[in-house]
Amino acid sequence: MEPINGGAGTAQEVYREPWVAPGYEVLQTVVDKWAPLVLCSLRKGPKRYGELRRSIGGVSQKMLTQTVRKLEQFGLVARRIEQTTPPAVQYALTPLGESLTIPLEGIFKWGETHLGEMAPKAGTGGSRGE
Repeated sequence: MEPINGGAGTAQEVYREPWVAPGYEVLQTVVDKWAPLVLCSLRKGPKRYGELRRSIGGVSQKMLTQTVRKLEQFGLVARRIEQTTPPAVQYALTPLGESLTIPLEGIFKWGETHLGEMAPKAGTGGSRGE
């Protein structure tokens, strides 16, 4: 295992806490640039692809397609094909996806309160825009 925090421990030590490993797996699935926004958008109700893309803004067709497919594979989003001409595809949260929006909302609200406190220290090279 790689040393973490300047060599003070290993990543394996972190996994000794029973809640870390499953929580980390969830974060790896949903914490990317677009997945939280897709989940939040669909929380307001099912959307067709174009509606979803417009509600998020700035996401390419390729990235949105990849994100929705990933969330669908993990059982967080359901895709329904409507029998119209041409066929219309609609996306909605599954009950599992809906349950994930509760802690996600908590993280967003935490950010709303504390983002200003997270400003990078001068000289560290960090930035929030990356």
